[in-house]
Amino acid sequence: MDQTTSLLGRFLAPYRGAFRIEAFRNWIVFVAAWTLAPRKRTIAQICNTAAFAYETSHHNLYHLVERAQYLELDLDEIRLAQAIAQFASEGVVEVAIDDTLCHKRGAGVFGAGMQLDPVLSPKRHKVIRFGLNWLMLALVVAVPGRPDRAFSIPIAWRLCERKSSARPDRTPPKRTELARDLLVWLARRLPGREIRVLGDSAYLNRTIAKAPGTESLAFLGPMPMKAAIYALPAPRKPGQRGATRKKGDRLPSPKADFADWSNLPVQRMQLTVGGRVEVVEVLVRDDVLWYGTFGVRVGRAILVRDTSGGWKDTAFWTTDRTTPVLALLEGYVRRWSIEVLFRDSKQLMGLHDPQVRTETSVKRGHGQTWVVLAEVIRWYVSEGHELEKVQKSRPWYPDAPVPTISDMIETLRLALWQEALSQEVWKDLSPEKCLERLIHWISELH
Repeated sequence: MDQTTSLLGRFLAPYRGAFRIEAFRNWIVFVAAWTLAPRKRTIAQICNTAAFAYETSHHNLYHLVERAQYLELDLDEIRLAQAIAQFASEGVVEVAIDDTLCHKRGAGVFGAGMQLDPVLSPKRHKVIRFGLNWLMLALVVAVPGRPDRAFSIPIAWRLCERKSSARPDRTPPKRTELARDLLVWLARRLPGREIRVLGDSAYLNRTIAKAPGTESLAFLGPMPMKAAIYALPAPRKPGQRGATRKKGDRLPSPKADFADWSNLPVQRMQLTVGGRVEVVEVLVRDDVLWYGTFGVRVGRAILVRDTSGGWKDTAFWTTDRTTPVLALLEGYVRRWSIEVLFRDSKQLMGLHDPQVRTETSVKRGHGQTWVVLAEVIRWYVSEGHELEKVQKSRPWYPDAPVPTISDMIETLRLALWQEALSQEVWKDLSPEKCLERLIHWISELH
C-alpha cells in the first residue's frame, strides 16, 4: 500500500468503504502518525511525524481533518461491528456511558464554554474550566492476560455543545438527549442482544429511561438516597371502579433502610474489586418501581454497605431482574474502566492537544484520540500480543501487571517504527545518515 503503512492498512481494511481511496490512505497515515508522535499531538506535530516517517504531504492530513468527505457515524457503525465481533460475539454486551471535560483555550473554539471540572473539584469547592464536554459510549471488555481489570473500548462520542453567542438561533441538544440518542442507536444496531448499560447517576434519568427505543436495554447505576420506591400495584379486583393503579404502596427510601440496617435481612457477599476481595452487606428489594424516573418499568433496588467502612453506603438501581446480584455489582465495578479510558486519552494520547477551532476540525481532531485508542486495543489483542515488546529500563516496576494501555501503545509504536524504517526512503540511506536524521528529528522535539 503506497504512501502508508501496510500493518495498519491491513488491520483497518474494514473501514475502507467509509472513505474515498485517497482519504482512506491519508487516514491510515494519520492514525499511525498519532501513535508515533512523541510529544503534544497538535495537528502540526502529527503532520511532522507523518512527513518524517512516511514522507506524506502535510496538506493531505490537514485536508482530512478539515474538509474530507466522510461521516463519523459510518465509522461508529464499523467500529461497533468490529468490536462486538472480536470481544462480545455472544452473551451480555456491557457498555459504559459517561462524559469528560477537555481543557481548551480561546473564545473562538466551536462548542466550548465554561464547564464544571469534576476531576479538579473537591467536595466543597467547584472548579470551573473553559473547555469541551465530550460524551462517550464505550464497550466494556475483558482482555486476555488481565483478569484483574476491564478495558473500555471507545465506540461513539458526541460533543456536548454550549450555546454560542455567534449562533443565538441554534439551541444545541442537552447532554442527556445526546446520551439517549446514542443508546437508541446502539439498541437498533444490536437487535436481539442483551445489553447492560453502566452509568453514574447523571444517566439514570427520565430523558433516557422513558425514551422509545431503550426498552430493550438493562440499566445499572446508583440511585439517590431519597429516591421514592414503590411496590407493585395490587391486582385489580372484580368489579373495581376507577382507573387502574400504576404503583403500589411506597416503600422505605434507601436512606431509611440504611438507618434501620441491623433489623433488615441483609446478605454478606465477597465482592472482587481490582483483584482484591471485599466483604460487603447487601439488601435487595426485588420487583419494585422507581416510579419518578423509570415509570412502570419494574426493577430492583440493591443497597450495599462496606463492612470495613472504606466505602460510603450506596444504593443501586437496575432493570436487570435475572442476573445474580453479585454479578451485577462486579459489573458496575467494571464501569470504572471508562474513567481509566479518559485518563489514558488525556495523559497518553493527547486529548487536550489539537489546536483546532472550527466545527469539523474540533470533532475530528479531538475525536482522533479515541479512534487511535480503540484500534490500539483491538490490534494488540488480535495481533500485537505476539509481537516484540519494548525493552524498558524501569527496575522500580519489576512485577507490574501487563498489558496496560501504555504497553499496547508502545508495542504498536515499535512495530510501526520498524516498518517505517524498512521503507524505500530509508533503505536508500546509509546507517550513518539514518542515525543522523533520527537524532536531528529527536533533538527538535520539546
